[in-house]
Order: sequence, then structure tokens, then C-alpha cells
Amino acid sequence: MFSILGRTRRPMERFIRGTGLSGPQARTIGYIEANEERGITARELAETFGTTPASVSSLISGLERGGYIERTPDPDDARSKLLRVLPKGRGLTRGYDEQMDEFKERMVAPLSAADRATLVRLLTTIDDHLGRLENEEKNA
Repeated sequence: MFSILGRTRRPMERFIRGTGLSGPQARTIGYIEANEERGITARELAETFGTTPASVSSLISGLERGGYIERTPDPDDARSKLLRVLPKGRGLTRGYDEQMDEFKERMVAPLSAADRATLVRLLTTIDDHLGRLENEEKNA
């Protein structure tokens, strides 16, 4: 599994290198851009990416200094800031999802439809199990 995970990172890294950003920066901009209509906060980024608020704060500050994103007051919560992608950051990750979809298709090309369904079922079982373990650790 780790070998496959390593191989899946290479196309992502090639794409990201072309943006001039680091992987975390590109993922952050892409996530904000895809979800900013509903309002994205630093707290949500930390939870989504499974990292600490301090790490996200540092990442956001760097993107802000670079002119890729900005923080704006949340109209519903004066204590909170919403993140918005600025023109310089817009579209940098466009095409990434399509490239990854193509890569996923090439990756499973040797599998029959039945084998693909089995693979999805097994990976979903593992993912669900890991999610339950994670929740148990949080609640312990």
C-alpha cells in the first residue's frame, strides 16, 4: 500500500511544481477556492487537513504575504475570519482534479469491473475502520 501511495504522489507533485507553490500551499488554495462560497475558516482547514491550528496559521500567513489569499471578517461571527482566494491565486490548481482522475483510471486499468468494485469496497472498509479508531482516540 505504501508503494502505491508513493506512486500516486508523483503526478500530484509534478502538477504542483508547475504552480510555483508547495504541496500544502496548492492544496490549501484549491480547497479554499472550491469551498469559499460557504465560508472557509482556518479552523476548518486544520480539521480538514488533520493538522494543528498553528501550522495552518503559518501557512495562511505565507499565502497572504504572497498575495494568494486574504482573510476577511465573518459577517456571522466577529471573532472569526473567512478565507478568500485573490486573483493571483485563482485557477492555479485548475486542471489538477482532471489530471488526478486520468491517473486514477490508468492506475486501475488492469482490473476488471468486478475487481474495481471489490477494491473500492475493501478500501472503504479500511477507511471507515481508521475513521472509527480516530474518533475513539479523540473521545478517549
